[in-house]
Amino acid sequence: MKKILALLIAAVTLPATAIADDVAIGTLLAMSAAGARQLPYEMVISNECSYNYDGLSRVVERVFRRRGVDPLWDNDSIADSGAMYLDIKVHCVSTADSNKTFATQILFSRYNSAPAFYDGDFGSDGYGSDRFFKNRLSESIGAALKVFLNQHAGRS
Repeated sequence: MKKILALLIAAVTLPATAIADDVAIGTLLAMSAAGARQLPYEMVISNECSYNYDGLSRVVERVFRRRGVDPLWDNDSIADSGAMYLDIKVHCVSTADSNKTFATQILFSRYNSAPAFYDGDFGSDGYGSDRFFKNRLSESIGAALKVFLNQHAGRS
């Protein structure tokens, strides 16, 4: 009888615990999303690159999210606003082996051509494997986002 009673109590309390956990996780996600900064980005990849846009977008957006920045997709309302965005250009030299020569240009820009708050280039160049390239791209994006977050610290 005690086993049946224990099973009934467990069955009744288990869903409440699971729901409470889901609510806590949902609240945490909502709080982190509300505190995140937003920054659009545009990426252009040269024809010589074997990288596809979707694959590199996942790399870029992973860095954005790790830094607490929401990557925004380009749309007409953002473009018309004169908002600042991160301009990412990827250039490659085609080679026959698995290593590639690459150069990235990563700049803050504005849609209305007004000066951005920081005019340095965070890009890099090098020669190496896909993994090496993606690590360098992640580091460059991370450096740009660090400056962005420092510049916008305390602003809502």
